[in-house]
Amino acid sequence: MESFFDYIDTPIGVITYFWAEYGVSSLKVSEKAPTTVKGRAPFFDLTNRLAQYFAGAEVDFSDIELNIGSLSSFQKSVLNSCRDVNYGKTLTYTELAGVIGDTKTKRAVGTALSKNPVPILIPCHRVKGKNDIGGFSAGDGVGSKMFLLELESGQNYLF
Repeated sequence: MESFFDYIDTPIGVITYFWAEYGVSSLKVSEKAPTTVKGRAPFFDLTNRLAQYFAGAEVDFSDIELNIGSLSSFQKSVLNSCRDVNYGKTLTYTELAGVIGDTKTKRAVGTALSKNPVPILIPCHRVKGKNDIGGFSAGDGVGSKMFLLELESGQNYLF
């Protein structure tokens, strides 16, 4: 199976995403662009959507095919439920745990979100702690999460 990647420079860093015939498998945020690009996605224009998103447009990524098959069934359940959190909205880890059926799994939900291979496409930045912003594994971490939340809602998330 041949895979491709592309990238876009954004306010939180260079986003490089990878896809194969079954969908996007990874999205990484780094300081530098990759040195080569193997090809363009034949089935959607993710670069254009990301540009619109970072320009402040409400962009829906829910129709983007994802290839996250290497995760456990629990992790997939958490990430699929997280994908349903709408633009500009947030949930707590406990609330997301309730969506999947057990509020006692909030720590496991947080761990599953930390394994998200496609942040932004699966908007784990929209899940926060009850009394704090929570973590984020992309870009510079919490700073990137705060930027994304502010971009979507206009609120200041400094506690």
